[in-house]
Amino acid sequence: MRPWRARRQRTPMPSGCGHKERDMPNIDLNVFQAYATAHAGESHINVDTVQRWNASWLGFSFRAAAPATAETDQVAVQTFRDALAARYGAHVADAALNAAPATALSAQRILDAVTFADARQAEKTAAFARAGAPAASPAEIARAMDFVMADVALPQGAHGVLLQAPLRDALQPLLAHVLALDATPAKTLLASLGAGLAARFENHLLRAMAQWDPAFDARAVSDIVAEIASYDELIARVPGLDVCLGLEATGFRGSVSTLLDRVQQDLPDLHARFGNGGHQPAGLTALRLTDSDPHKGGNRVAILALGDTRAVYKPRDVRIDEAISGSELASGRRSLMAQAGAQGITYRFLPRVAADGTHYGYVQHLPHGTVADHLIDSTQAPAFHTQLGRAFAALMVAGARDIHHENMIVSGGLPHFSDLEFALSGRTFTPLAQALAAAAQPGGEAADAALRDALDRLMKGMQLEKIFELSTDTNSLLPTHHVHDNAFMPAPGLTDVVESVLAIRDATTGVITDNRNLRPLDARVADPLGRHMQPMTPAFSQTYAADVARGMRDGLAALQKAQNARNEYLDFVQNAGDFQVRHHPIQTSDQRLALGDLLQTGFSQRDLGDACDAFEGRLGNAQLDTLVQALDECDGEAKQALQRAMTQALGVLDVPYFSRVVNETSLRPDGAAPLAWDTPAGRSTDYFPQDLTAAPQAFATTLAGLTPATLARIESAVEQWMQLRGPSVSERYAIDSFAQYIDSPTLALIDALYADPRQAARFAP
Repeated sequence: MRPWRARRQRTPMPSGCGHKERDMPNIDLNVFQAYATAHAGESHINVDTVQRWNASWLGFSFRAAAPATAETDQVAVQTFRDALAARYGAHVADAALNAAPATALSAQRILDAVTFADARQAEKTAAFARAGAPAASPAEIARAMDFVMADVALPQGAHGVLLQAPLRDALQPLLAHVLALDATPAKTLLASLGAGLAARFENHLLRAMAQWDPAFDARAVSDIVAEIASYDELIARVPGLDVCLGLEATGFRGSVSTLLDRVQQDLPDLHARFGNGGHQPAGLTALRLTDSDPHKGGNRVAILALGDTRAVYKPRDVRIDEAISGSELASGRRSLMAQAGAQGITYRFLPRVAADGTHYGYVQHLPHGTVADHLIDSTQAPAFHTQLGRAFAALMVAGARDIHHENMIVSGGLPHFSDLEFALSGRTFTPLAQALAAAAQPGGEAADAALRDALDRLMKGMQLEKIFELSTDTNSLLPTHHVHDNAFMPAPGLTDVVESVLAIRDATTGVITDNRNLRPLDARVADPLGRHMQPMTPAFSQTYAADVARGMRDGLAALQKAQNARNEYLDFVQNAGDFQVRHHPIQTSDQRLALGDLLQTGFSQRDLGDACDAFEGRLGNAQLDTLVQALDECDGEAKQALQRAMTQALGVLDVPYFSRVVNETSLRPDGAAPLAWDTPAGRSTDYFPQDLTAAPQAFATTLAGLTPATLARIESAVEQWMQLRGPSVSERYAIDSFAQYIDSPTLALIDALYADPRQAARFAP
């Protein structure tokens, strides 16, 4: 999940342009230097002039921009600062500009700032070299950490200072390890990782502040920070904070160390599999741990950049994902998506296995969030939705679940599906078989009703309806407050989901619509209650229902052909025998509630020993007790063993993770050794009554026998089901309510999509 951070600063558009904002220009530092050298006496540099001058070297005509104003001076200084930060890091950039403070950006200021930054960067590089040596002294390590901490973006607000000491302690053990693989220009890899950890620390800090003063959110941030005085004072009253940050730090260091070791070992294969032939450094040029739920001792999904090579690291077995949606498989097999005729939306994987037998892997990075990714022409829309239908067919025969709006990524104008670890599930195969059996009947009221019911259970069991209806995701572990303008502001408790947004531009009129009906407020009409509503237009799920239905029919037919001609479907099932797929004894949202219960108990203790007891599970967890007792998939000693495993995971702040090997009957906490318990007959690991192969093997017979009439009935039922889908009005209100200081990728995308002011006039009903 994404944390909520202050939006990046933007220059407001002139008045009269609604709530849209303009990003700062992006000019390389080399261009600034060259311009300053060529125009040494210039006292007010305008970024438009710099851009035009640079373009003139490429053959374009050059003429100076209008005279400088206070606004253009501000833009110039900020743009130059961003260019400095891109090369030297934020701390050096700010220090270089502050060394010669001025309102305007002059040529001499540019040259002086670069000279200052070069000297400071040389000092920083030397400090890192000394700290990375095997016999580095404590003083040398401390000096290097001074530079790291200077570049860490702490949470905005006076409370950030309270996190400096624990954050430094958390990062320092990683210094040499990270530096060895840091290929960033200014050696800022550890600082960027620290910024992500600081955001997680902030969430716990706010919990501790609520314990310090239950009315903390009615006070100014600076006032309560002054009262607390120091981190040590805070943890003396709320010792659970120190325990919690220690657990976060331990998980963070373990996950980063494991990731770095694996990347270093896999570097040649990463470039070979995901590189585009461009720059291929022997290290990381960017690394971001995502806000996915932590599993397996704090491990998280990570986004990697190695020069021009981009990949996503997943600390789990990715072989099932590749078998469903992969391209160019090393085995030479075709994934189910390819078999279904959706080859255009497959992507590359790199499954790996560690020396200890642990599976992990890498996935092709699917960029999203930009207009280029999410906007297509109306002439492309039918093909998009036909591919969507073919993908649905592949996902159904894979027995997939959890195919919601967060797991569909619109990238490059095409739909892709990620996180396909919930697969080969009987809870998908059962309604699929029932729907196909009902479709095989000649029709009639009873048969039609049975088909509609089974299809609805199938689609909703896979969570496919969320792709068409939802724009946000709730998470009970998100912070309850944001800090903004020295005040504690209430947080919405949810994140927006930009991944599955699709916008279509009419090829004739140029009008843009989107599948969430999230057009800017100034493009809507007000209802009698004063709320901003959308002009009523058919949802994409309705407009393109026939295309999705036709794609599903054709996908099933293609899968049938692949099985009957080459036994490809059964080969998929047999090959998946030793794959690990995910299993939820308790759904994620409920597991988060159990973790929230643990955090509340731990933070409410006033004695350090009691706080430790809470996080180690000795004070109980009422929420977890209730959830486990309600389980009906296991009982007796097995249920107790499951609760012990979940308590252990929660105790290191993990959201518990369980998987199973396809051809086994055991359940594996953290994907490791099978869960075991004592029975009268001896030690047992048989958590499930049977393995996962029976349902797909039985389905292979059904797939082989599908008739054109059955497929036609399925097509008709899917079209009817799609006609009932549409975006939720409450979701639009939720995203509209996001304050301007809250990061919202969806609003940023919508702003960019509808940036043309002429669009607003076209939206009028």
